[in-house]
Amino acid sequence: IDKDEEAYYEESVSPHDIFKKVFARLKLPSQMVSIEMTKTIGTDNVLFYLQNLALGILSKSGGVPWILEKPMDGVDCFIGLDVGTQQKGIHYPACSVCLGAQGNLIKYYTTPAVQQGEKINASTLEDIFNKILIAYQDNNNGRLPEHIVIHRDGFSNENMDWYIHYFESKHIRFDLVEVKKFVSRRLLDNARQNFDCNPASGIAAIKGNEAYLITTEVKPYLGSPQPIHLVHRHGALPMENIVKQIYVLSEMHTGSMRTSRLPLTTLYADKICKNHDYVPINQLLSELYFL
Repeated sequence: IDKDEEAYYEESVSPHDIFKKVFARLKLPSQMVSIEMTKTIGTDNVLFYLQNLALGILSKSGGVPWILEKPMDGVDCFIGLDVGTQQKGIHYPACSVCLGAQGNLIKYYTTPAVQQGEKINASTLEDIFNKILIAYQDNNNGRLPEHIVIHRDGFSNENMDWYIHYFESKHIRFDLVEVKKFVSRRLLDNARQNFDCNPASGIAAIKGNEAYLITTEVKPYLGSPQPIHLVHRHGALPMENIVKQIYVLSEMHTGSMRTSRLPLTTLYADKICKNHDYVPINQLLSELYFL
């Protein structure tokens, strides 16, 4: 190989993407270990990498490292929805995550459909929820959920009448919550002046059907934590309960020992969208290919 070719391979080619795509087509979850990680052996950082590696292998083989002690607020199922942009004008909708009442992953699903815009069309929505309800029934002796909570990443552009008609026909109560991660506002806590007024994790500002919630901590004088914006679009759950549910689910990420900023529902839906090529499509899955 001449010098130009050698430089090309060093700078441009990584086996990570290639292997991930090939293994996904073969329906084999994979876990990569980089040379950079091996350089942490013998340092204080190695434990963090090893913990994440172990969690990744466990989750990709269908294991569940932790669940909640008990269900939250009588909710049977939490569902995450997102639409991912692969390139300009092309969107893969309907990456969905179905969680049990105790935060245990039941299944997730992504459609092969490609659409324009970030509004999930009615036929795709029906396909998603039909698959999700089948997954729930398979894990609950054929019983349908009585109450589900849907977390929609970003704006819920879909027709609310469709949701109402679909779930009423199956006698299922539902709440729909928008979870927005791009937020310009910040929260301050005057009682924590020794911490540069940064509010503690779990603090929320609630008004009507909206809330701003802090899910992560920032060390003093190193910036301020970025809240997530929650909007309750439909349902009877009190906003305080919804905020608590979102916060608890932000602690449930099975791919890391650290708290995630987003709840598990939209966090995983977002990861599935961004790693669409590494996930088998049009299948109900429990192995977390996308971590």
